[in-house]
Amino acid sequence: MEDLKKAYEILGLSEDATKEEVEKRYFLLIRRDRARKNRSNDDEDSAETVTIEQVNQAYKTITQYEQKLQDEGKPQRSVFASRLDHFFHYYKFHVLGAILLVVLIAYFVNSMIDQRQQRAAEALLPPENLSVMYLGEFYSEDLDKAQESILQAFPSWERVGVSITYFPQEAKDPYDIAMQQKSMITLMTEKPDIYITDKYNFERLRDQGLFLRLDELESSLKSLDDSSVYRYRAEGDQSEHIYGIDMSGIPFLNDIPVSAAKEKVVTVRTDAPNKANALAFIQKLIHS
Repeated sequence: MEDLKKAYEILGLSEDATKEEVEKRYFLLIRRDRARKNRSNDDEDSAETVTIEQVNQAYKTITQYEQKLQDEGKPQRSVFASRLDHFFHYYKFHVLGAILLVVLIAYFVNSMIDQRQQRAAEALLPPENLSVMYLGEFYSEDLDKAQESILQAFPSWERVGVSITYFPQEAKDPYDIAMQQKSMITLMTEKPDIYITDKYNFERLRDQGLFLRLDELESSLKSLDDSSVYRYRAEGDQSEHIYGIDMSGIPFLNDIPVSAAKEKVVTVRTDAPNKANALAFIQKLIHS
């Protein structure tokens, strides 16, 4: 018992200290010793009478005593169970990391399977007459309703696609950073006919040759305020051209159930698969 009392004194604790207090104090002394060794001038600590070896021995004495009390109060466990406890005590973070890795792999495998199933299902559907991508800080609770809204305006069309690629202007946390990176991959892999963006994303992408000139709509834009028409001189242009139209206040576009806190700049992808339908869609927006 004298050794136990001395062990508590070395750690600077009373004999009624809890297990958590012992653990906390021990690791504090370990970190303090490492910090002392990393300093170039440790004269201030050289007078310490308690060595790290004494701290380790004191901690070992206390934990062995606590383990003995615990073992006396419960049935003897098998060697296998004890070793299993020991394994999880020292390798619990490794085990948790392995479990997390397995979960992530399973998630990505399921995602790939879902994508293949979705593509197989889409192959049985009629081809899209128009695809629209909202790019920016947009959200919708029901994209099916957004698609239905467009189909109602174009009865001869059989199928339209509406998607949202979330791109936050400011990366405030790891989620926002991940969404920004994901959106760049989406822009490289998907080819919608229509982009509906906020002003920030329109200006961010306009010099990348992504948008089609909309000069042929010039005569239809007289009903709109000139500030809503986005003209600029892209690389290779001899003069300014129309590349986007802010239609935030257009009733038809606002009836499509996709919400945004900012502008809705409508533009056409330069290699849009359904260019004629894309221009017809914009004409419908203007005249609505």
